[in-house]
Parts: sequence; structure tokens; C-alpha cells
Amino acid sequence: IEQAVALFHQIRPAIESALEFAGSEHNQRQLRLGARGLESGRLQALARIAGGSQHRIG
Repeated sequence: IEQAVALFHQIRPAIESALEFAGSEHNQRQLRLGARGLESGRLQALARIAGGSQHRIG
């Protein structure tokens, strides 16, 4: 879990920049929820958001 948190914090700025560029408030909210879930150790929340986001963004 610690490695996952470290990786997430490394890629988080890039994700936030991409979402800002897309201008999607909904995706930004989902990212914040995912970050909160990961930081509290709930990896399932992040996985669910990441899985859903691929369909919306792509």
C-alpha cells in the first residue's frame, strides 16, 4: 500500500493537470475522492474511479 501511495503522489500532479485542461469539474471531483480514499487506505475506491474514468475520458 505504501508503494501505491508513493506512486499515486508522483502521478497525481499530471492527472490534475490533465483534468484541469479537460475542464471537467466532475472528473476533478472524482480525482479528489480517489485521493482521499487512497490516503485513507481504501484502494478499492481509487480502482473503481480509475476504472470508470477510462471510459469517460477515452
